[in-house]
This record gives sequence, structure tokens and C-alpha cells, in this order.
Amino acid sequence: MTLVGATVLALPAFSFADAKGEISKAYDTRLKLFKAKDAAGMTKMFTDLTTEDISMEGTGMAGMKKAEMAKMIKSQLSLVQSVKGGSMTLAKWNIKGNTVSVEATEKMEFTMANPQDPKKPMVMKGITISTDTWVKVGGKWKLKKVKVSKEEYTMNGKKMSEAG
Repeated sequence: MTLVGATVLALPAFSFADAKGEISKAYDTRLKLFKAKDAAGMTKMFTDLTTEDISMEGTGMAGMKKAEMAKMIKSQLSLVQSVKGGSMTLAKWNIKGNTVSVEATEKMEFTMANPQDPKKPMVMKGITISTDTWVKVGGKWKLKKVKVSKEEYTMNGKKMSEAG
């Protein structure tokens, strides 16, 4: 705490550079797990790095409980056959107290099993832009909220109305 005149300013108990580094590493690891099609690793990471009250707005997981989300992530990733590309860009970092928000732009290209015709895999390409809110819990940064502002995917070259 810093005393300035008669005003007390409460400063966060972490540096912005450390927060940015730790959170960026989480996104990098998530992208590596996706590219490796590691469903168990992705599920564990999701479970470990999210708060119990995680919320996802603007996605197919809106309103779901954390355990349901983890199960859906594992199920969906098990359908991925190959990953042709993926990138993550983080921008517009904002820090308020023990909370950090960041705009995450994720681009993906992959093939996945087609439940209606197993001989014809689906080619998926897409972009998701979200504002993600992270909070410091027990010395670790945890994802508390994902608010999707844009989600556009194509399946076999045809635009999908919503990929979630």
C-alpha cells in the first residue's frame, strides 16, 4: 500500500508483466494441446485454470456448469482428426485490482469426423474473438469469464451461422 498525501492507494500484489506472462503462457499451452489433439490435457488444463463459477457468454457453453463444459471440450476435441493451423493473438490488456481482461483472437483450421458420413471428414476454419477475464485465486491466475464478441466458422467452405 502506498500513502500519497491523505489518500491510500491499494496496489495489486503482482506485477502486470508477471500476470501477462503467466496468462500468455496458458493460452500458448492451450494452443499446443489443441494442435496435439490432446483431449485429456485440454480438459485438465480447463479444469485447473478456470474458476468454479466460470461463465461463457456467446458460446454453445453459455449457462453450463464447469464440469459440463469440461466434458463437452473433451468430447468435441475427440472428434478432431488433424489440425492444419492455429494461432492466438492477445491484445487490449486491462488490469483492475486482482483482475486482468484481455482480448483473445483465435484462428483455427482442422478436420473433424463427420458423424453423418464417416468417410467424408469436415474441414473447419474459423475465428473467435473474445474478452477473457482472469482473476488471481490462491496465487494462480484463473479464467473466470469468456465473452465472445465474434465467432465465424466455415465447414467444408460453407459459412456456419454459429460454431458453438
